[in-house]
Amino acid sequence: MARARPPSPSVLCLGGLDPTGGAGLAADVRAGVGLGMHVVPVATCIAVQDGTGVESLVPVPGPAVRAAARAGIRDRWIGAVKVGAVGRREAAEALLDLARAMPGIPWVIDPVSSASAGGTLTEPAALEIVRTALARYAAVVTPNLPELASWTGAPVADEASALRAARAVLRAGAGAVCVTGGHGADPATVRDLVVTPSSAVRIEHPRIAGTDPRGTGCTFATAVAAALARDRDPVDACVAAAAYLDAALRVAPGSPILGVPRDAHAARKRMRVSRIP
Repeated sequence: MARARPPSPSVLCLGGLDPTGGAGLAADVRAGVGLGMHVVPVATCIAVQDGTGVESLVPVPGPAVRAAARAGIRDRWIGAVKVGAVGRREAAEALLDLARAMPGIPWVIDPVSSASAGGTLTEPAALEIVRTALARYAAVVTPNLPELASWTGAPVADEASALRAARAVLRAGAGAVCVTGGHGADPATVRDLVVTPSSAVRIEHPRIAGTDPRGTGCTFATAVAAALARDRDPVDACVAAAAYLDAALRVAPGSPILGVPRDAHAARKRMRVSRIP
């Protein structure tokens, strides 16, 4: 007998274990707490890192990734899947096997290749699988500006070039691309772009001075997955995630670790969402 869908499904998060608790799976779980969503964390690698960079990357064997994910899937109703740092090729192959076995479940891919402080988190062979094969299963891909440029091999210098690059990622099979704008040059405003095969949307929100914690990309992608698990469409999910991240950044300005906000309603009011012709 099939299990009944629970009121609040879980998000399966596949990514790296950061021993400092700032990024990776720790950030995923922390975001789940703030969003009222249970996170099933499965490690693809252990990143021996701190705030100065990655010292080494310890891979989790592919069979262990598969077994851990399947155990979580058996125990929890998975409403969405989020992928972060992958580590090595065999972990990427394990994720591809999981995606093939989970039809109808939205996947969110944060195509992280390196830590914000420097150092590899996803090796080139694994990244190639993410970009060419796993992307076909993605409801949303969430690159920042450098990751988008790395994916397409073309410079991303302005909104027009970001839109072109995002559409190139769509051609890899992704359902939507949300380009996060934290690396943008505007000192006052962050501009995220959500691009689908039929539309493009700009999300503008105030840049918060003096904040540069680790784990923002992890948190954003997990918030997108949580919204998709609650049956929001990709554009609405990205707007909700941007509001949640804005609220999390304001909990403890200057802290190296994101806070857990009570709600994101005030943050949503500060945002401007507009269609791009």
